[in-house]
Amino acid sequence: MMIDDGDRNSGTPNDAPLPSRPHQIRAEHLGKLAIPYLRQSTMDQVQNNVGSTYDQRDLADLPRKWGWPESRIREIDNDLGITGTSSLQRAGFQELLRLIDAGEVGLILAQDVSRISRNTFDSELFLKKVVRGGVLLYVHGQLFDTATESLVNLFGLKIQSLLAWLENEQRALRFKAAKLAKIKRGFAVSRPPIGYVKTTRGKWIMDPDAAVQEAIRRIFDLYFRLRSTRKVEAYFHEHRLLFPSRSRGELSWKTITGLDVIRILKNPMYTGDYVYRRTREVRSDNAHHE
Repeated sequence: MMIDDGDRNSGTPNDAPLPSRPHQIRAEHLGKLAIPYLRQSTMDQVQNNVGSTYDQRDLADLPRKWGWPESRIREIDNDLGITGTSSLQRAGFQELLRLIDAGEVGLILAQDVSRISRNTFDSELFLKKVVRGGVLLYVHGQLFDTATESLVNLFGLKIQSLLAWLENEQRALRFKAAKLAKIKRGFAVSRPPIGYVKTTRGKWIMDPDAAVQEAIRRIFDLYFRLRSTRKVEAYFHEHRLLFPSRSRGELSWKTITGLDVIRILKNPMYTGDYVYRRTREVRSDNAHHE
């Protein structure tokens, strides 16, 4: 059921039929919020793929054309630059779920289901809530009335959610394989610790700044002599010595902390050997309670 983006007769009163208004839209929907939901996975995409953001913002034109007043169109864009693989860090997605539970949403618009989530658990939870709340859903250029939609069409939405998850998992596997291939050829793929800098060939060399080298050596020398991270930190403070830090190639100096000392002493990269994947990440499902 593709939507025809015909003329924009936004001046027609809400209770009058609009030629371009889809038949699924009823008075109870118009009395609630119409929410365009925007998301892109990384800040790099937000900054360099602005066309996608503009396209997602243009979704707000549809409820205007269909008779929603401006006061009941609420754009949620908190999640621009945040991955869709988990809902834990997505304040916008959490707000969307709260509004659905409160019965305040009549229409949700998204560019596609992958904008809503790339996590099968979150996708299932979202679809369950919109069906229960009778919320209209506009994705992939189609309008779905989740309260009356056929099971076949709702099943299609679930399949699209699974495909979004599969696409993301395949991309992640390709990315990991590419990183491991680079490592086997002797190239570094992680950020160098302070005291080293990355060359254009993906190799690390010692920081050319002699003061940085001296600061790192001083931590090891002091610890072997004092045998205490707290005493190393206290020595730096007592002698007003600063600790180096690099951000995007820019060198700065700051007051050292005990955590800085521990990170230097426990980092195996200072042994001269490149270390990758020395920790294991255990993933668990998000804990959602209704």
